[in-house]
Amino acid sequence: MFLIPQVEVQETEEKGKGIFATDIIEGGTLISDYLGKVVHSDESTDLYDDDVVFDMWYSDKVDICPDPDKPGMHTANTSCEPNCGMGAIGRRTTMFALRKIFPGEELTYEYFLGEQDEDCEAGTDNCFCESPFCRGTMYSNPMHYDAWDEHVEKMVKGESEDPPVPYGEQLPPLDKYPESVEDDEIYNIFGYREEEPHKCDMESFKSVKELRKLIRETGRTLKFSDIGIIVEGVIFGGHVIYKYIR
Repeated sequence: MFLIPQVEVQETEEKGKGIFATDIIEGGTLISDYLGKVVHSDESTDLYDDDVVFDMWYSDKVDICPDPDKPGMHTANTSCEPNCGMGAIGRRTTMFALRKIFPGEELTYEYFLGEQDEDCEAGTDNCFCESPFCRGTMYSNPMHYDAWDEHVEKMVKGESEDPPVPYGEQLPPLDKYPESVEDDEIYNIFGYREEEPHKCDMESFKSVKELRKLIRETGRTLKFSDIGIIVEGVIFGGHVIYKYIR
């Protein structure tokens, strides 16, 4: 279920359906709640055909299975350079804008897939995000995934593993959602290279936190002419991704 009006589902050339921004979306905006049928986790794959799976983890007992023909977060594609993050409200999976998103951009988030399944058919786990930083696979860096797993455990601590409605029923929306989600260093954040870089003075280079804040607010890469670099993003571990300019 989409929580804002400035998004729409479109067909892509290579990735099937995708979600695109129709207007500016400010960084931190909560975009979607992953709603669908509540099912036992060992039954979720039986609901879909052609090895296409849309189920989302709710607990070790429960999965949420949306209708693939209806618009929603399940149509968002993964990317190694995402502009959205996968968050949570209790055990609910949500999607929010990591940074300012511009009209026409495809909304993507990192799926945070763990260790590759040995019986996974070759090619079904390839990533087609076409980012310069693409890993070629939808599986995460193992260290990043382990940190994400710990992050999720903290988010759901104390929450019941049982669903709020009987099995077979739809997970209902909440009565109220937060308007914004705070930034967290667990997420990689990149500026949008199709827009002109945001010009910065050296005072803005004082910390990784400040760099993340600027990317989140402007949606752009950061140009530091004094030292001849453009900061393209900040990734897990506080590593700054940059390139030299003349």
